[in-house]
Amino acid sequence: MPGYGIKGSSIDMNSKNNIFVVATPHAFLAFENSTNGIKSRVTSLDGKMVLRSFGDKLLPDDDLTSMSYRVCSEEYEICVHSQIHDSLFSTAHYHLLFIIILCGSVLGYSVWYVIKQQQSNNNLIESKLLKAVNSGLISIEYQPIVNMQTYKLHGVEALARWHDKHMGDIPPIVFIKKIEEMGISNKFSKYIVSKAMRECSDFLASNPDCYLSLNIDCEF
Repeated sequence: MPGYGIKGSSIDMNSKNNIFVVATPHAFLAFENSTNGIKSRVTSLDGKMVLRSFGDKLLPDDDLTSMSYRVCSEEYEICVHSQIHDSLFSTAHYHLLFIIILCGSVLGYSVWYVIKQQQSNNNLIESKLLKAVNSGLISIEYQPIVNMQTYKLHGVEALARWHDKHMGDIPPIVFIKKIEEMGISNKFSKYIVSKAMRECSDFLASNPDCYLSLNIDCEF
């Protein structure tokens, strides 16, 4: 699809089921100016999803005019398919094949590095989130609930918020999902209920017609 940051650029968008990934326009910049005669594509392990293509479309192999090479990683479900189209009787193609293997290796390492970084960030978020819950660092904001006929306050809804001094504001849709994955939903719900009741006790006592709305896990 057309890029939105740099005029004339494009960005890659890949999707599978209900997940999509938008890559930076510079992700494959080092491989854009490929050697003439080489065509490559990066695909899923089953070959059904094409993540990126370089050069023209790969054609059926011809022993006299082409040579193909395929490298796959079962761990990350990604394959690199490359093809040379030209006379294969020239020794010049040996260094082209080396370039293909090198490009595939660099690309494979890049994917591996990105995945490792993502895993590291994921572990860091889990560690910080657990510390935030245990240390009472999850705050609560109270959203007014107003009767639109009388414009009077009827209650407030407690909304959990998490701000980390290094990562900044983390959206609830992110850390609530992470809490569910970590299996600490009950602990978190008890923390929010207890904190909200303490903070709103004076307000509820002085406003008997108002109520406190809480969103908690169904297993709580």
